[in-house]
Amino acid sequence: MVGCIARLVDHKDHATLLRAIGLIAARRPALHLVLIGDGPRRPDLERLAADLDISARTHFAGERPNLPNLHHFFDVAALASITEGFPNSLVEAMAAGRPVVATNVGGNPDAVRPSTGILVPPSDPIAFARALERVLTDEALRRRMGGAALGVARTEYHVDAVIPGLEAIYLQFLGRGTTPRHLSPDS
Repeated sequence: MVGCIARLVDHKDHATLLRAIGLIAARRPALHLVLIGDGPRRPDLERLAADLDISARTHFAGERPNLPNLHHFFDVAALASITEGFPNSLVEAMAAGRPVVATNVGGNPDAVRPSTGILVPPSDPIAFARALERVLTDEALRRRMGGAALGVARTEYHVDAVIPGLEAIYLQFLGRGTTPRHLSPDS
């Protein structure tokens, strides 16, 4: 099961992901793709899935609540964006202990490391298909990457790691140094 949680909009480039699935579908008869999210591109993407003859294995799940973390249901998390800020969806996948295949754009390389997933060029369904197939066919690799992803998510993106860093940045901008006010001896 490959999953992607993202709005169905142009810059998320679900078409590349669908084409990648189409390239490997014949060799992986049990493969399914779940797209969670909705948006203006859905009708076009549904037509593309039909044109690629992968409609039966492509599931458009629509909008879903953020909790629970739905990445737990996937074997691999995918994100084919052509541009990206910081990829919350990928960090959520990593927190679920899932390996990632994503495009090497925007903030994706900040989150995804060689130990946690594979980054590929944007708009390249062949590279995306190769990366997906590599992770899907190698269970030991999938487990290693998933474990490493969970470790990175816990150490770098857990609230206990993120909030003190953000607080220090805000205090520095305010000219108060890096000691949080509630820890300062004169507050």
